[in-house]
Amino acid sequence: MDARSYKNIGWAKVKLTRDVLKLGYNVHLSDLDISYLKPIHLARKEVFSWSRGAADGSMMQEEWVHQDDPDKPATRRPIYIANTGVVFLRANSRTVGFMESLLKYEGADTQDQYVATLVAYASWAPCVDEASCLAARKRGLAAVQLHPAQFAGSNCLPEQGYSPCATRRLYVHAVCRVTSVTKEAFLRYTKAMFIGGGGGGGGGSAASVDASQAPAWLDPLVLGQQDNAAIAASGLPCPPSQQRAWSGWMDAVNGVGGGGGAGAATKAPGGEDKAGAKEKKVVRHRKLVGS
Repeated sequence: MDARSYKNIGWAKVKLTRDVLKLGYNVHLSDLDISYLKPIHLARKEVFSWSRGAADGSMMQEEWVHQDDPDKPATRRPIYIANTGVVFLRANSRTVGFMESLLKYEGADTQDQYVATLVAYASWAPCVDEASCLAARKRGLAAVQLHPAQFAGSNCLPEQGYSPCATRRLYVHAVCRVTSVTKEAFLRYTKAMFIGGGGGGGGGSAASVDASQAPAWLDPLVLGQQDNAAIAASGLPCPPSQQRAWSGWMDAVNGVGGGGGAGAATKAPGGEDKAGAKEKKVVRHRKLVGS
C-alpha cells in the first residue's frame, strides 16, 4: 500500500467518525497499525477522570517542532500537537465540528494528522484538567485531553528498559514506518504483534524493521490467528497492578506524592524520569508518512 492510499484511508476514517458522532454515538477510533496491550475501558475511564469528565475526547501527545531556518528561531513551527491514531470522542456538536474542520482540507496530498495541528485552537484545543477543558468548551472548541506518548523521548522508538506493561502504554502504534512490512516488523520488535505466521522479519533489532518478507496477514491460512507464544513472550496479560493504563500518571506529572518541591525530579509510573513536573521531550524533525 502506498502513501496516497494511507492518506485516503485516513480521510475515510474522519468521514465515518463524523457520521457516527452525528448519530449520537461516542467513538473510539483506532488505526490499523495499533496493537492494544491492556483493557481499553479501564484506560478510557482513567483519562476522562483527569478532567472530571469535562473533556470531549482524548488523543496521544505528540509534540514535534521544526525550525525552517536553522539561524532563525522565529521560523519554528509545530509539525504535530497530537497523534490521530487512537482517538476517543464523545458525541456532541463540538466533536462533530472538529471532524468537519478536518474535512475542509481533504485531499490525496494532505494527511489528517498534519491538518489536526493546523486546526488546533480553531475547532479543538488540548486540555490538561477540568478548568482548561471547560475553558475550551466555553469557546465552542472540542476539549481534547492528551494521553501520554507511547514511548519516552520519541514516538518512533522504545525507550531504554522498554516494557509492554509500563504504565504509560495502552497500545503500541507503528508510526514512522511506511509499509505494512515495516509496520508489522516494528510491532514484532516491540513484542506487540499477536497474529501468527511468518513475515515481518521476526523479532530482531530496531534496524530490522525494513524486513522484506510479506506481512502475516496477507496469508489467508494465518489471517486472524492468535499467536499465543508471542503473547506469552510479551509478558501479557500484564500483572493486575498494571492493567489500568495511565493510572496515577497525572499525579506523577504534577509531582503529587513525589516528596519534593517544585522542580524536584520525580519518577513517573513505568520508570520514566520527570523533572519540574513536566516530561522532558527529545524534539527532532523527521518526515512521517502513513503515521
